[in-house]
Amino acid sequence: MKKQRILLVGIISVGVIALLILFGWLFRKPLYRLSLGDIDARYRSAMLAYQEHRYADARKELAPLARLDTAKCAQFLLGDLLYRGEGGPADLPEALNLFLMAARQEHVDAQANAGFMYTYGLGTRQDFGEAMDWLYRAALRGNPKAQLGMGNLYKNGWGPVRNEQAALNWYRQAAAHGNSDAMNNIGYMYRNGLGVPRNYEEALFWFQKAANLGNSSAQYNIGNLYCWGKGVDKDIVQGARWMLKSALQENAPAQYNLARMYQWGKGVEKNQEEAMKWYRRAAAQGHEKAMLALARLEKNETVEERDSTFMPDEGWPE
Repeated sequence: MKKQRILLVGIISVGVIALLILFGWLFRKPLYRLSLGDIDARYRSAMLAYQEHRYADARKELAPLARLDTAKCAQFLLGDLLYRGEGGPADLPEALNLFLMAARQEHVDAQANAGFMYTYGLGTRQDFGEAMDWLYRAALRGNPKAQLGMGNLYKNGWGPVRNEQAALNWYRQAAAHGNSDAMNNIGYMYRNGLGVPRNYEEALFWFQKAANLGNSSAQYNIGNLYCWGKGVDKDIVQGARWMLKSALQENAPAQYNLARMYQWGKGVEKNQEEAMKWYRRAAAQGHEKAMLALARLEKNETVEERDSTFMPDEGWPE
């Protein structure tokens, strides 16, 4: 009898423990939510820190909120901070994880960011299938970054079959939403006759639209058109001005070309100090031709204007 009572007590104890575990599992999320107190107030505080660029504080306040299954905005913002390395070290895998959590809740910017990271293998292996899935979902909802991403997939044949017409269509949609990279890409396609007949005037039109929004690649492209007289009267002085605008935004090819122009007096007065300065700035960004040119100049080697080491990416105006 005593053994039976002990056995019964044991069974009851196990049952109680199992119920407590089950209770904790079922109610862990509501209990965690309760432990956070006023969630709206905490989110407002985190948003204020984010907007005021107090990123370390924003990280600290967003982290507990992002653990909530439905906190897609907190997940996106924390992912953004981790991606950019603001308020602490960058963590691309965790940034992607947070973007995916928000993306599954239909956060459109998170979907675009997840697609971008899969496209370029940031924080994960490169996966064009995943990239297209997320970019397409966001692009259909009018997200210009995702529309640009779809255009890039089609232009380069990343995942889908290369289709320049489809790429141009997506770029136009992104450009209609004010995306300057898409405008620049449309100009690139007209300049090179990709998906459309080559048309330098139309290329210049789109480069100009993008450049007016501060796009450094478009400024560089306009500079090249002026240097070569494509779609516009040849004007190397004007070309140098556009190169400078782009170079000041740390566009490495523009810095390299500007260095060349100063070295040989093309569109600007010859100035070896300025040439060296711009070679150094381009080389610091890993521009290979700039690094080679800088190495030779620092050794005081004799170079000719037509030396292949110094030939710009887009050729050289006479």
